[in-house]
Amino acid sequence: MSFQGISLEELEELEQELLGLGETRLGSLSYSKIEVYEAMHRQLEAIVQEDEDYCAYYTFIKKKLVSYLLRYGAPVSGSDRTIYEDSEKVLKKVLSYDSQNPIAAYRLGFLAYRSGAFSDAAAYLQQALNSQTFYTDERYLLNAEQINRAVLYITNCALHPAIQGEVPAMDFMATAEHATSLSTQLCYNDGMLKSQAYRITTPFGSVLCSKEESVEAPMQDVISLKFNKFGAVLTYNGISEKMAPVQANLLRYLLVKTRKGQTATPLALKDYFLFTHVVTGVPEETFLLVMAEVKQILMEMEIPSAIQTAEDEDYGFYFDGSMPFVVIDRVDEELSL
Repeated sequence: MSFQGISLEELEELEQELLGLGETRLGSLSYSKIEVYEAMHRQLEAIVQEDEDYCAYYTFIKKKLVSYLLRYGAPVSGSDRTIYEDSEKVLKKVLSYDSQNPIAAYRLGFLAYRSGAFSDAAAYLQQALNSQTFYTDERYLLNAEQINRAVLYITNCALHPAIQGEVPAMDFMATAEHATSLSTQLCYNDGMLKSQAYRITTPFGSVLCSKEESVEAPMQDVISLKFNKFGAVLTYNGISEKMAPVQANLLRYLLVKTRKGQTATPLALKDYFLFTHVVTGVPEETFLLVMAEVKQILMEMEIPSAIQTAEDEDYGFYFDGSMPFVVIDRVDEELSL
């Protein structure tokens, strides 16, 4: 979409229109919002050079853009190579707006590691760990598992070229008789990374598991929500439905974080449904619209109603615990709830 010749005020109006629309199952509306915020950012970047009064607005839009890119900017289809390239492009955009963002650097390191670019991977992962020590926005900090995985990835980034003879073995205090121990260490690290690559969350808590363990057949009468490189898939009694990221994230929050007395509200979910600059407060209409879409998907899949409306709180919803559920996330791509 081209925004050439469109004023900042017109972009603000378009933002409001998009916030008032429903989301498609594949999340195409989120991409439109990203394009609008990118256009707003470009204009504000020039405006603040002349008028400092716009600095706060500029910073605000940049934060919204970073949030949308990280949560909803990932590709939803394509070949492995296309997904890798598109994901890399999105994450590099994030760092161009927020150069010290830990989770963006971590994800870039993960992608580089998977492609065999070990030098780049180590640099990104070390950047993520360094930023972790001073970065103030908790939403984008690494969790404990990601910190541990970053250390293992960095270690492997040194082991791979050492074993392959691409660097002097003495750089790693390794001589010929130590080659076997290096390979053993690499295999052990890889085993740890693979065995704890996914998180399975149920009403009884969460456990880490391998990819193979995460793809076990869903049980009867269990809500199964799985996040993957294409987005998220909801499964119930043999019926599966793709969900847009914003819908899937809301459902995950409901299942994992809410109960009677601890509800999902526009304020609690401000990081998913961000404040707008031209409308004071949280956009309740957007929140209610996505909530309605989630409930519609559940109804279409004949999942018994388990999302309740709080009686004593405006715009409050919660999962009543009447249904068993399984939420499956890839640890390397998790964001804080």
